[in-house]
Amino acid sequence: QRPAAACLFNLSVSDAEAAAAMRDKGVLEALVEQLAFAEEDDYAEVVGWAAGTLLNCAAKPDVVPFNALPAQTLAMLLNCLDQSGPALQNVNAAGALMNLLAASEPAASELLRRSGLKALLELLGATREEVTVTRHCAGAIANVLLHEEGREALLS
Repeated sequence: QRPAAACLFNLSVSDAEAAAAMRDKGVLEALVEQLAFAEEDDYAEVVGWAAGTLLNCAAKPDVVPFNALPAQTLAMLLNCLDQSGPALQNVNAAGALMNLLAASEPAASELLRRSGLKALLELLGATREEVTVTRHCAGAIANVLLHEEGREALLS
């Protein structure tokens, strides 16, 4: 599974049409299912690469909008945020959230309902040594704050 997940990640980086093909062929659903293994050490790399592929696909909201992803996507990505977890998993899950939140007010609302802002703030504070994790957490938080509901949540 690890080589397949890494190949899909590489494909999502190198092929401009990959996100659309993965959306159309049901690959994104399979990737979201892999996120369920976030708490199992044997699957840490698979989860990290699956989240990374979602990060890359979510960077194209015109091709892979939030509402085209499985309903559990946001919850599964939030479950991947783990202060003591693997950096690859944290950076890619936070990056996928950052990209999803950039173009979707419904994603921001769902994240807030699931206490995702708190999870991102906690991970941001705990991973200061991991620059890319910090950058993606800060980006996700900033994208939540683009929405009025996000600003209100931060102040409350």
